[in-house]
Amino acid sequence: MKITIKQFILFGLFIVITFQTKSQTPIQLSNNQFTFTEGPVWDGIEHIYFTDIPKQEVIKYNINTKVFSLAYENSERANGLMFDINEKLIVCEGGTGKITQRELDGTLIETLASTFNGVRFNGPNDLCIDEKGGIYFTDPSFEGTTQPSTGIYYVNTSGEVLQQDTFGSTNPNGIIISPNGKTLYVNNTSNKNIYKYDINETTGALSNRTLYGEVPDALPISEADGMAIDTNGNLYVTAKAKIHVFNGNQLAPINTISFPEKVTNCTFGGPEQDILYVTASNNIYQVSLTGVTGIRHPFDLSNPLNTSNFKNTFKDNTIYPLPVVNNTIHITNIKKLDAKSVKLFNLNGKVIPLTNITNKHDTLEILLSNKIANGIYLLHLKKDNELLIRKVILQR
Repeated sequence: MKITIKQFILFGLFIVITFQTKSQTPIQLSNNQFTFTEGPVWDGIEHIYFTDIPKQEVIKYNINTKVFSLAYENSERANGLMFDINEKLIVCEGGTGKITQRELDGTLIETLASTFNGVRFNGPNDLCIDEKGGIYFTDPSFEGTTQPSTGIYYVNTSGEVLQQDTFGSTNPNGIIISPNGKTLYVNNTSNKNIYKYDINETTGALSNRTLYGEVPDALPISEADGMAIDTNGNLYVTAKAKIHVFNGNQLAPINTISFPEKVTNCTFGGPEQDILYVTASNNIYQVSLTGVTGIRHPFDLSNPLNTSNFKNTFKDNTIYPLPVVNNTIHITNIKKLDAKSVKLFNLNGKVIPLTNITNKHDTLEILLSNKIANGIYLLHLKKDNELLIRKVILQR
């Protein structure tokens, strides 16, 4: 049978559309064993952490073994989660109205914020962390009303709590920072609006609130909730039983992914950070996205020369730039690390595969693939979930 050029083109389009649809088909990972899940976050190694608010549990999902396990209980109705630069959990605790820093087993390290003007917060809902370590969070009224208004707050690195905007009786919810750290996005569960703000990179102050996008099907309310962002700046917004993708060129979404139940939040994870993990009413889902790389924080794409925030156990002159000889990086005076603790990223946040990692006489040897192009990369070393170093290497 002969195929005309027109038929061939149509067939090709069918293949592309079929592939895109398949690649964006949600896969259910759980079996209706949860009550109301929220706050997913990728630990950078093998787990997605998330909360079950009514059960007051923080749960982790191993993406390799496909097993769910309890991280900690008595979570104070924890909602949004985020890892800070030292891989400690920063938690929005709706039940106590606090922002806390905790170990992965739930052990309290510090309460970072609990009141504004001497009054407890309504119930912190979602958060994001800037390159300096400052924390933005939303405070809607879902857990009750103690503040005169719902709002957005910023906790700077000195521990000051600064109110950034108020929303009256409507409910700001999802919040995230652009990859370059210059823009903050906030959606509102009570209406269709997604706002963007300019960030003062020195003080963290927000200004110039403008309309960025509009969530479809917003009557009677949009139910807009959590958000994620990729390295191209595309914004992923959960609302009702869909994720809407916005790129800022128009108010309407450029793409929509549908789910069989209400979805609450999402985060990118996996070795290539190209899988969207989605929390929902009773389940967790994953959606593979071809050609997409997600990020958690602006400091994941940090300026290579700005390393002052990273804990460093080595001398600078042994690290920057690290010598690359015969496609091998050598780091001396380091105790044994397992392979999962060593990662290499390009400046777009993409994980670069490593050929081999060995320890010889307290010297770590990291063999790069000969397919890696010359350029600048970020080396990330961890031990027992503690960040040891994140420095620049120069591949020659």
